[in-house]
Amino acid sequence: MSSCLLDRLPVECLYMIFEYFWAQDIFHSFLNVTQYINQVLYNYNRYLLNFESIRKKDFDLICRSIKPCQIQSLILSDSEDTVGQSQLFLSFFSINQLIHLRALTLISIDRNSISAFSDIHKLPCLDSIEIDSNSQISINSIASQLKRIIVNSCSDDYSNHGMLIPPIHLPRLRYLSLERCSFSRLYSILRFASNLISLHVSIIYWSSMEMNRLINNDQESPFKLVYLYMTMNVRSECRK
Repeated sequence: MSSCLLDRLPVECLYMIFEYFWAQDIFHSFLNVTQYINQVLYNYNRYLLNFESIRKKDFDLICRSIKPCQIQSLILSDSEDTVGQSQLFLSFFSINQLIHLRALTLISIDRNSISAFSDIHKLPCLDSIEIDSNSQISINSIASQLKRIIVNSCSDDYSNHGMLIPPIHLPRLRYLSLERCSFSRLYSILRFASNLISLHVSIIYWSSMEMNRLINNDQESPFKLVYLYMTMNVRSECRK
């Protein structure tokens, strides 16, 4: 490998560039350009891995080229285009090796992989999680350390997404997104998340009793919300 102008850039500048790209884009663009660049790649420890839609050979390249402690953000998907991906990822790394992981997104994770994620409470830096509404992965053990929780709705899902959030003190939670949540459950969550800044929620009214509770509730709010996006899904029995 010959030298090039990139070799004149200090490591810090290259790191700043890498922050704007997914890991697969970084490796496609910079791997084997020069020996100096390769050394920078192998020492960089803030990789963002998006495996939601990725070719198998790119997936293998990344998993074989980096160490688990270099992963800062991870998106895993077992959906139609990437069936069995979580099991394959776990054949390279164990969850408790991801000691610098800050953000985790899990999409349609296969049941055979569920038990592996029971160790997420061992990840000291994890402060953001995104899961499906039908996920069997519990966040109870890490909820108190999370700054960001997103629960995405699956097709034909009419469950109360708020039930995935444990009724415990959530002092660090700043961003919460629930696509389906009853008012009573949301009110309960907010009591434990007094530092919440951003809320994205679709309220479900399962009964006229809940509707009346919302209308007649005049309790002063202790919340620090800066951003609120709320929609209301009124069930048929409430329209009568």
